[in-house]
Amino acid sequence: MNEDEQQQQEEEEEEEEEEESSDYQGYTYQGERADIAHINENFPLLAQQYRLLRKIGEGTFSVVFKAQDLLGRTLKENRWQLPPASLRYMAIKCIHVTSAPERIHSEISKLVALRRAPSVAPMLDAFRYEDRVAIVLPYIKHIDFRSFYPTCSLDDIRHYMYALLLSLRDTHKAGIVHRDVKPTNFLYDHHRRRGFLVDFGLAQVRRGGIHKPLYPPTPSTIVGTPRSESNQLGYLLRDSRPTVRADRAGTRGFRPPEVLLKVEHQTTALDIWAAGVIMLCLLTGRYPFFNSSSDAEALLEITCVHGQMAIKTMAAKYHRSFHCTIPSMRNHPTEFTRLIRLLNEDRPDFLDSKAIDLLEQLLKVDPAERVSAADALSHPFFV
Repeated sequence: MNEDEQQQQEEEEEEEEEEESSDYQGYTYQGERADIAHINENFPLLAQQYRLLRKIGEGTFSVVFKAQDLLGRTLKENRWQLPPASLRYMAIKCIHVTSAPERIHSEISKLVALRRAPSVAPMLDAFRYEDRVAIVLPYIKHIDFRSFYPTCSLDDIRHYMYALLLSLRDTHKAGIVHRDVKPTNFLYDHHRRRGFLVDFGLAQVRRGGIHKPLYPPTPSTIVGTPRSESNQLGYLLRDSRPTVRADRAGTRGFRPPEVLLKVEHQTTALDIWAAGVIMLCLLTGRYPFFNSSSDAEALLEITCVHGQMAIKTMAAKYHRSFHCTIPSMRNHPTEFTRLIRLLNEDRPDFLDSKAIDLLEQLLKVDPAERVSAADALSHPFFV
């Protein structure tokens, strides 16, 4: 798309946005209107400054609305190179009153620390009324991942992954681990080939270098040790040993082996694994790729790809153990080339050696061996 076509498309999108905002009653669902009315009634400070248009996102801890600034304010600077529509509309994140104050403070503090990161959606304002908190972000027009992955080209994957890794580089450079990287938390503009990382509700500050732990390692009990009484197979029904506790970051399907094995000292490599899973979805044409409901089943899904030996070796390194009695479970990994060929046979161009090499670097089982976001940006796949 040349510059004139892109400008024309932006003008058409702006006209659509204006029509959309002028027909509030017509395009919102009845349930959304009720939600908006409830928020306006119980959050008058918000209603005085912003007009909520429609719901554009909802999660466990918050709901996000597209809105107009009633005071006519716009971004004074546009270092993020946002399109015109993003300068005239806002995304209002209304945090549920049941959220812990510490969690709300943590998210806002991370956004403040990242306010100059060019690939992170900037926080424009945040305010509280009684027990309600709202965060104001720019409205970023983006493509739905479910519409993007089935039809994307290898070049599209290249630009998407570069934008995602750029966001992770900026985030990690600021000393922050996102901990919930997934397609819905990365708003990608397909036409501009720009992306913005959002939702830092689970983010944490890391300590030390890129691959240094979030927390200093502590002696831990090996989990999942088979019972030895009478040489019986299986696990103790009532295990008196102390429970191992570790952060359970992320969304199912995107959690790395170290989270599933309850490794305490987790690193920025958490985000890199999730980026690798996204790339795996793009190359295989399968989304979600991993989708188990429990951590045990999720670990078995990863084992199906990486093999038992890799998981056992990684587990032992971090004072954990992994045992699998499924006869058909392979000891050795399944090559990504074979996976892509089997699952996406209509796209032989996706069997690109550079793309697969990057995928392997992102999805290393051992977090210490995963490539950093900064180094990944220099990978030959992007050259």
